[in-house]
Amino acid sequence: MALVTFGCQMNVHDSQRIEALMRGAGYSLVDDPDGADVVVLNTCSVREKAEQKLRSEAGRLKKLDTVLVVAGCVAQQEGERLVKSMPFIDVVVGPDNLHELPGLVREAEMGAAAAVRTVFDLDAPRFLAFDGVSSEPVGATAFVTVMKGCDERCSFCIVPYTRGPERYRPAEEIVAEVRDLVAHGAREVVLLGQTVNSYLDPTVP
Repeated sequence: MALVTFGCQMNVHDSQRIEALMRGAGYSLVDDPDGADVVVLNTCSVREKAEQKLRSEAGRLKKLDTVLVVAGCVAQQEGERLVKSMPFIDVVVGPDNLHELPGLVREAEMGAAAAVRTVFDLDAPRFLAFDGVSSEPVGATAFVTVMKGCDERCSFCIVPYTRGPERYRPAEEIVAEVRDLVAHGAREVVLLGQTVNSYLDPTVP
């Protein structure tokens, strides 16, 4: 499997979790997409150049015998339209549906029709965490998600439509993940979220 990341720190973090999910499903990471059986393009909607890079890279990869996955904000924003405009894409998966990725890839490898999963997890928010087993080695700096989404509606910003409304992670889970990362070598932890200043512990009345 090869993993190509466009965009922000949140996307970098999501790619780390994608790698862990796929490793846990038995896949190994390679550097060159040209030699991979599965290629995941983790995309960004905010920066126009990143979206252009997606379309360019996807067009190049269609010549290869590979399962092509588009994840991230462009996947969430475009959904079925991506498959219609680029029918060689096998899986389209939004940020809230990443936990489904290993199963979707397995189905694509067996010849299933293109799959699109872009449903926000509003009722039961899911946060992919470092697990210390299948995750990548920890460097000096690590990322931990504390919340996702945004309740603002700035005229210039698409984030509420690609990451959904604000959902918060219990403080107990955040602290546990930070401790786990420190135990595996992290010396600095960056707390991530679209609007971290609005964080509220959902377990506190």
